[in-house]
Amino acid sequence: MTKTKKLLCIGLSAMLAAGIFSGCGKKATDSGKLNENNTSQSESGHDDTVGPDSTPYAAQSVPHQFEAEGDNVTKREDGGVDVAVDARDGDDRYEFEDEDLGFVDTMSGALISIGMSIDDVESLIGEPRYIDGQDNRFYSGIAVKYDDDMNVERLVVAAGNMEQSDNPERFVTPRGIKLGASEDEFASVYGDQYNDPQDGDENSNTSRAVRYYTTDGDGYKYAGNDFTALSGDNSSTVTQSFMFSPETGGLSVISLQKGV
Repeated sequence: MTKTKKLLCIGLSAMLAAGIFSGCGKKATDSGKLNENNTSQSESGHDDTVGPDSTPYAAQSVPHQFEAEGDNVTKREDGGVDVAVDARDGDDRYEFEDEDLGFVDTMSGALISIGMSIDDVESLIGEPRYIDGQDNRFYSGIAVKYDDDMNVERLVVAAGNMEQSDNPERFVTPRGIKLGASEDEFASVYGDQYNDPQDGDENSNTSRAVRYYTTDGDGYKYAGNDFTALSGDNSSTVTQSFMFSPETGGLSVISLQKGV
């Protein structure tokens, strides 16, 4: 496993309490081969489901319903968009809207969001680099977990991506926060509530910020940053998580998921 891929695995497993991404897979290499089930048999005997190899892809045209919109979104001549930082005051930083349910692909101007079908996602960003043993699909710059109906359940953008040609920086939050953002810049947009590292955590020096939201009629209500305060059925909960690198202090992992 390469250093960057190992860092991604550590970051994602630390970020997600369920450890979904802790067993990051590998794509087929010269030392492995595809078997009849389209998996890579490595020398160690471990099978990793493999998707087609692909170069970074962006749709040439984006259907209107998937276009990123907002006063801070500016279209570029090359078809992409720039997303300015949307700084907010006070409790406005903890508000959550439908637009916050995904990431803006600045290469195409598409908003990749929770609830989208796999067909819609892959029409906009192409096919995955590979699929690990837990059906997490790693695309160029973003990792996606789908539910049983093959609709987006979780989105993760992280520094130290799987391939050198990948570009995770192409995906930013609809409020303009991207990988590498400082804690001060982040706080100006999402607030300054941070989660204390857990005892015994190998990433105990890493700053994290988690935001829980529950559906409230047609909108969302901020439920704090402590999941133990949640009660009942959490299927309507949305979890937004951020991790900062202990080495650089910059934002290194952003995840968004349905549920906790």
